[in-house]
Amino acid sequence: MTEGQTLFLILSLLYLSECVVWMGKRTVLFSAWRGSDYRIFFASERFGNNNGGLALLNPFSPLGINFLGHWIPLSIPPDGVVLLLFKPLVILADLFRQERS
Repeated sequence: MTEGQTLFLILSLLYLSECVVWMGKRTVLFSAWRGSDYRIFFASERFGNNNGGLALLNPFSPLGINFLGHWIPLSIPPDGVVLLLFKPLVILADLFRQERS
């Protein structure tokens, strides 16, 4: 392998490493190529752990768009707003809903 090929390989691997992102367990990746619909991706189970995983972004950024969305632990039913993770805040939401009734 010549020095030019080695340099090209190193620069290609460096560029692709910039396209890898760590996604948490409650993160969604919306990715679209130019002119197509968005596709939804989740964290990779193969290259990750219990807290999340790796995802490959679009390596040709002018030809596509990537958005990372983080899940908000919030539920908005017709009765009122409820936080899903924090039990004391759910109790407060119930009290607030009772006061409005």
